[in-house]
Amino acid sequence: MDDPRSLHSYFLSVIAIALFTTALGTPAHAQCLGDRWVAIDGIDIGNDCHDSALPCGSLNHAIAMACDLETVRVGEGDYVEDVVIDHPVNVHGTGHILLTHVQGSGTTDAVKILSSNVSWGNLTVWHTPGHALMRVGDPAHPNLRGIQLENATFRESSLGIVLDSTGYDEAM
Repeated sequence: MDDPRSLHSYFLSVIAIALFTTALGTPAHAQCLGDRWVAIDGIDIGNDCHDSALPCGSLNHAIAMACDLETVRVGEGDYVEDVVIDHPVNVHGTGHILLTHVQGSGTTDAVKILSSNVSWGNLTVWHTPGHALMRVGDPAHPNLRGIQLENATFRESSLGIVLDSTGYDEAM
């Protein structure tokens, strides 16, 4: 590869492979690394949430960093945020369910699941008066499938879980 033309061709090939890989669906925001970690004292800025010793501070950031079907592991604590799950991920608490809480801001539903193949478990969702603790689907995201709620607690709200526009497959 001492010939400049060979070196030039080599670099063009590397760039073409990188662009092709990105076009195939490799997330531009993060590598598919496995579990993502969240802790009440974590930091979101510049963090891909992959290291359990350096967790993110919010569920939404960890969900955004997670590749499809990866698991977001949530440490004990009180998380005040409106969680939106817009792609297939697993979100599970790592500690005691009664010590791992998600509370919405009070302006909208506490948790919105807008994708099929989502798992939510070992978490308590509470204190979101006037809004749903969890909403599965909406008119823009109908017919969701493969939603699993495992060992989850929903309490202290006027609305619990709302299955909104999930419909059914008419071919069934």
